[in-house]
Amino acid sequence: MTQLTKFVIMDALKNDLSQKQFTKYTVTELLRSTRISRSTLYYHFDGGLDDALVFTFRHELLQPLKTHRLNWEMGTTFILNYLFTHQVLATNIYALTAGPQRLEGAREELCRAFWAGCREQYQQQQLRLLCAALLTEIQIWTTNHFAESPAAIQARLLTFEQNLATSH
Repeated sequence: MTQLTKFVIMDALKNDLSQKQFTKYTVTELLRSTRISRSTLYYHFDGGLDDALVFTFRHELLQPLKTHRLNWEMGTTFILNYLFTHQVLATNIYALTAGPQRLEGAREELCRAFWAGCREQYQQQQLRLLCAALLTEIQIWTTNHFAESPAAIQARLLTFEQNLATSH
């Protein structure tokens, strides 16, 4: 039941944050959508809304990388296409969670998620640099309202990856 409740919360969060852009989204709004009690939310997510957003990020973007052991090209294609398809959700999650510590944590989690599919191609420092480049591209892309196609960003990332591979 615990996992099911977490997924109900995540689905409500995704649904709410996919409807329109928010500058603020509260626990009360999430509780209204899920029809669960505040204590149930905090039982499953100690940090409340913030932890629920992190859980959503991990489930939607990181888990597929680990499960399918996606390499750099396939993984970045998956992430960029997901974000492009879910622009309002991505913009809201970025706006509600952005901050230096949060981005550092996201980079580390991306590296760990990519490691299974990339450990034979890259050293850890190279992968950290690639993940930092990916996050930077995503930040710029999100704040520019997804003006570029995922393919344009993918091409830049692959060029960077090729240059990194030939320089070592």
